[in-house]
Amino acid sequence: MKIGILSNFTENEGTNQMFLREFSKLKHSPSVIYLQETYLHEGTFIFKNEDIAKFDYILFASIASDIKKAVTISQYLKDKNIRYFDNNLLEVRYAINKIYDSYKIKAANLPFPKTYQNPLDSNIEYPVIIKKINSTQGKGVFLIKNQNEMKNFFSREEIKRYIIQEYIAYEHDLRIFKIGDNKLFAMERTPKKGEFRANYHMGATVSKFEINEEIKTLSKKAGNATKSIIAGVDILVSKGKYYIIEVNRSPGLGGISKATGVNIAKEIVEYCLSI
Repeated sequence: MKIGILSNFTENEGTNQMFLREFSKLKHSPSVIYLQETYLHEGTFIFKNEDIAKFDYILFASIASDIKKAVTISQYLKDKNIRYFDNNLLEVRYAINKIYDSYKIKAANLPFPKTYQNPLDSNIEYPVIIKKINSTQGKGVFLIKNQNEMKNFFSREEIKRYIIQEYIAYEHDLRIFKIGDNKLFAMERTPKKGEFRANYHMGATVSKFEINEEIKTLSKKAGNATKSIIAGVDILVSKGKYYIIEVNRSPGLGGISKATGVNIAKEIVEYCLSI
């Protein structure tokens, strides 16, 4: 089959390279559809002078840079009866951000840190974590230690672009990689010295972590609450309690593959082609 990988990034990016390799192993002909260079022309979405509906199958990879275009492309492919996997993007549409996720996780009665969007809320206790609502890979995440730092931060940033989250001191920072309803892979992340963010892309070290049934259940429920078929569920373990920090719909593959020894790209490709 002619396979397209819709992505914010070019074919040289690590995750795209992994997907290209796994599709090729299965004797398909894959290529990356670079989202920024995909345009609507006369009712047709064009990439490199070709209608993307000529692909047999399209996998939505990293599309956070232009959600509106990606949603429209998803609708376009559906209308053209092209097989694709968008991780429920079309169903959730424009609500892919940390505000939506925090609401859905709390609504499902899952353990979640206290979360605010008004920096003047009298219930806020410091320190706190401030997160850009559409940030990934630890970018746009800040540790704020007191009210003065909060005022200084929002004197230069727009409130509507961020959420404020309770800071939780933890013993373990876990990433649970969920594929469908039955496959879970887990790693522990340890931040590098002087860094509070335990993201692999920020230099954290990773190792395989054996999770218990409670963590498995929480991970599945968090993915289901946010309508994420494939997800990176971040969980903190603190004083014997579990806290779901966020659900990432486009989780990186490098760290989890390294920690578990599992070819996660292969798992994703096989799952997506099977449904």
